[in-house]
Amino acid sequence: MEEKIDMTVEEVKDFTEEELADETVDWKAKAQESLGIAKRRTTQLGKAKSYISELETKIPKAPEPQDKIDKSQPKEFDYGQKAFLIANGIKTEEFDFVKSVIAATGKSLDDVIVSKYFQAELKEKRDAEAVKNATPSDTKRTAPSINSTVDYWLEKGEYPPNTPENRKLRQEVQAAKETRAKTQPK
Repeated sequence: MEEKIDMTVEEVKDFTEEELADETVDWKAKAQESLGIAKRRTTQLGKAKSYISELETKIPKAPEPQDKIDKSQPKEFDYGQKAFLIANGIKTEEFDFVKSVIAATGKSLDDVIVSKYFQAELKEKRDAEAVKNATPSDTKRTAPSINSTVDYWLEKGEYPPNTPENRKLRQEVQAAKETRAKTQPK
């Protein structure tokens, strides 16, 4: 249903001084003529509005712009954001932490980097990581106590307490007792 709307622009007549001074002009007829023009324009405007609303219902809506898509959890930082983070002293291992703060606060990357909360949390996280890296994981930090040696328990003639930490020590004491029993004269 394509309807052509014909809207011609009729010039509004400016009356000259002579026309206004002329007393033979039928002003009532001129007013009726202007009223007719105004009614025609109103009708044409109404038709144009209804035609436009019909077209709007037929045209599918455009997808939402990228600005309005949910940004609660950024998937990955682009190269520009990564460069920005690195320039601000953020290590690549800390990118996930930055993402989690952005998701939790809803702030932009710029706002998160300068926030006092983020800076304090990042310092705490780095300090904890430094302590973890400074402590060797495969060694004990204290010297072995006297009662954690096989000789101590052999001299005492007993086994160490039956705990998960002492399981290996108990096995070693048992093996040493068996070796001693075989080597001693009967």
